Amino acid sequence: MQLSRTQSHDTSVYYFGVALLVAVAGFYPSFFSQPTRVGTLRLVHGTLATTWLLLLIVQATLARTRHLAPHRILGWSSLAIVPPFLVSGVLLVCDALAGTNPFQRAYATRLAWVDFLGLAFFACCYVLALWHRRRRPLHLRYMACTAVLVLPPATARALGAYLPGVSSFDTVFHAGMLISVVVALVLMVRDMRAGRLLPPYPLLLAVLLAQQVGFVAIAGSTTWAALCRHLAG
Repeated sequence: MQLSRTQSHDTSVYYFGVALLVAVAGFYPSFFSQPTRVGTLRLVHGTLATTWLLLLIVQATLARTRHLAPHRILGWSSLAIVPPFLVSGVLLVCDALAGTNPFQRAYATRLAWVDFLGLAFFACCYVLALWHRRRRPLHLRYMACTAVLVLPPATARALGAYLPGVSSFDTVFHAGMLISVVVALVLMVRDMRAGRLLPPYPLLLAVLLAQQVGFVAIAGSTTWAALCRHLAG
């Protein structure tokens, strides 16, 4: 049973728009307000991430209005965005692991687990979205997963920046992850109400939970710590 076109496409552009707004709000203090001061690597990564979210919005709009030819052409142009985005993400994680400030010493190895897992799942979703490009429900949902992966770091930063009285990074991290888990659950419920639960959103939920559990459990892993020291070097 395939989902209808309305269920698959008509509202996705708004969800992608919300993801972009959350990303801008969360990263505004550290990136958007001072893009020339963040360093070349962070500037490249942040610009590519923003471009990706804008591309999702444009693509969803084209699909909604049935402009499928430009949708396909623009979709293949994403090959110029995703590989450098992933590479710059890995380099940023390695840079953080080599850092010496108190935050990096306390959290770099734990966040490396979260970031590496997120980047790997982003890559998988992108490849699967291209593979299923002729199966619209699957294609859209794998693309949607890449947008949801932006929510944990963006919401954590937004809560820390704009919510009075919150100073604990652990608190905002878990709150951001919880919000993302709720989003994944809502998407799964919508699929089930439409008549079929497809694989992308359950996989997304599993990755989000693995990120959150690993953030806590990885702190005591000597093997992971040794691997991170190797990557830092």
